[in-house]
Amino acid sequence: MAVVKTNVLTGECGITLDSDVLGLTTEDGISFGTEKTWVDVKGDQSVLTVKKRLSHVKRTIAFTLIEITADALKTLGGYTIVDTKITYAHIQSELPLVITGPAASGKIFTYTTTVIAAEVGNVVRTKTGAVGIPVTFEEVANPATNEFGTYVEST
Repeated sequence: MAVVKTNVLTGECGITLDSDVLGLTTEDGISFGTEKTWVDVKGDQSVLTVKKRLSHVKRTIAFTLIEITADALKTLGGYTIVDTKITYAHIQSELPLVITGPAASGKIFTYTTTVIAAEVGNVVRTKTGAVGIPVTFEEVANPATNEFGTYVEST
């Protein structure tokens, strides 16, 4: 059984992957998703679930880029565009991802994390009429702390 939760940071955000600027997101901002998979533990000689164990946690970061160049797409691992559909993009190693944007407090936030996989969707037209490309990254936890990225607000 998977449980999915999502948090959203609104407003245009700047995206940097491995020191390469990918561009700006739409005003919809960034969506952070968490998917947890649980395993049912059955009672001895019973069909009833007596306990649940967490077996997997997957964290994702999703956004739509409105400013992206062919070079930035290559940073995502390579691509082929056919009829506005990106048919291939992947990351072959862990890379640092930095997101900067407006925080709810009125300050500027910086979220720094490590990502391992990228899914790049079809070219879309946003609510404001801008053309964008949806991108979803899978986050990698820090093995020393078992935590994901760091969020810092500054003036």
